[in-house]
Amino acid sequence: MNTSPRTQITAAQEPSSSTAAACRCMRRSKRRRDENPELVGGDEAEVDKKIVALQKIVPGGERLPVDELFEETAEYIFALESQVEALRFLAAFVQTSDKRKRKLGG
Repeated sequence: MNTSPRTQITAAQEPSSSTAAACRCMRRSKRRRDENPELVGGDEAEVDKKIVALQKIVPGGERLPVDELFEETAEYIFALESQVEALRFLAAFVQTSDKRKRKLGG
């Protein structure tokens, strides 16, 4: 029995549109392997290592099959980017507020 993280995908599961970026990345990786056959030997173990690492990074990722992990990863990245943008906005607001207080002597 193969215990690779990639074996968790079932035939009935289809990637959703939110995994498009992950699919493009996988296609590029496949093209690289096709162009460089010497890379194929150790790729499977390396991909499995990366999937396990990704499962540890994404909250709840350890219990997700790979296709759902990629979808959740895309959503997690979007959430993190949104949080960074919100923090940048707040930092700029506080900085502007502090400058106004100093100007007004408060």
